[in-house]
Amino acid sequence: MELRNSKIRIALVVPCRGDAVYLQGALSSLEPFITAGDFVAVVNADGCPRTEAVARLFAVQVINSIRPERGPAIKAGIDHVLANELPNLIIVVHADMRLHPDTRRMLETRWASAACISWGFLGHKISERLFKYRIVEAGNHFRASVLALPYGDQGMFFTPELLAKVGGFPDITRMEDAEFSLRAARISRPTYVSAPVTINARHWHQGVLHTTGRNWIALGQYVFRDRQRPGGSKKPIRGVSPL
Repeated sequence: MELRNSKIRIALVVPCRGDAVYLQGALSSLEPFITAGDFVAVVNADGCPRTEAVARLFAVQVINSIRPERGPAIKAGIDHVLANELPNLIIVVHADMRLHPDTRRMLETRWASAACISWGFLGHKISERLFKYRIVEAGNHFRASVLALPYGDQGMFFTPELLAKVGGFPDITRMEDAEFSLRAARISRPTYVSAPVTINARHWHQGVLHTTGRNWIALGQYVFRDRQRPGGSKKPIRGVSPL
């Protein structure tokens, strides 16, 4: 197999809305990327002064999103990146994520050895140690790897070329990660790089079965009803917890 140049250029987009309290931890976990000179853009989706203050501590760029929802905020961050950089990969990092310390090294190794990589995910671990969360992790990994439907909290990454092929990042208020995966899966299967991000268990505070069931119902409604309507992929999806 022909090897790529291992010198990979990475850009990271960190949307933050109501999660400024978690942002310092997320940016601390990006230190290997910051040290390597990678482009990091924090999107201040709600205009929170604390978000900007924390971002300035790490000397990363801060941009403001005209719209506060996560999908438009991510798109604003990606547009800013592509206007200023030519990265090989773009990673979307939610403000309450913690990246694995070896993430950058593993991505660089995979990039150098896999000429076909165009998009993929890192997987995730839930911060609580209870066994029920291990079941959630396994189910989510099955959805991402077998069904080719990773969600945003699994550390999604993609190349600018793939992004262009799918028409850019979806500018919708909810389910933007699912919509992106549905589009990208038509072109290629996602690449799994085993460097799981750590996410907070707060998203399941109403119960694992309740939250998982609600998310699957919302996904089904989106795929089989809302997405089929003219302009349907731009409709906000109500009643689903953050993905």
